Amino acid sequence: MKTCATCKESKEITDYHKDKTRRDGYHYSCKSCTKKYREANKDSIAARKKRWYYKNQDVILAKARAKNKACPEIRALYRKKNNSHIKRYRKVYQAANKKRISAYYKKYREENANKVNKARAAWKKANPERVNQGFHRRRAKKKLLPHGLTIPQWQETLDACNHKCVYCGTPWKHRDHFVPLSKEGGFTVNNILPACVECNTAKGALDPFNFIKIMRSQQAGF
Repeated sequence: MKTCATCKESKEITDYHKDKTRRDGYHYSCKSCTKKYREANKDSIAARKKRWYYKNQDVILAKARAKNKACPEIRALYRKKNNSHIKRYRKVYQAANKKRISAYYKKYREENANKVNKARAAWKKANPERVNQGFHRRRAKKKLLPHGLTIPQWQETLDACNHKCVYCGTPWKHRDHFVPLSKEGGFTVNNILPACVECNTAKGALDPFNFIKIMRSQQAGF
């Protein structure tokens, strides 16, 4: 039995939370009193925890990294079981801490410029398709045009065209805007087609239907 310091009632030891800082190993208040206190002081407790976290952030993160490094399989299992929860939490956290996160990464890039540049160059070399995708998306976005073509959609277009230029049938090399970007042709599944270097260069900003007529007349020998 143990007497609660708050309600002064004697209760079973199972009615108390464990507390390593106490001599007997249990909290001085019973579970019901502790619960009432937490409910009545929810905001102040949250504020105190937040202050403590930011004051000891470096130590907390160092311990967490060491634990994750020592037990990668436990971390992987946790992420697998709580994937949707982690994504929701991350989305809310990033929205609430946008400026702080931006400042942190800016500082990191400045302090680790060589490391960041090497990693970026290696990623670009290993992912040319995604680099190309990003380039075209930015161009369309800059002109306030639709830019929703995804890599899976582009792969479907290539498969439908047998990975060949839609104008002359030779192997494709470029992504061609059927309606040119200069004429408000967006980066969409309905406007991007595979083309060879020669056809894409010759077409330029021409009207696509006029270009097809020119191509057909050339193929016919006129």
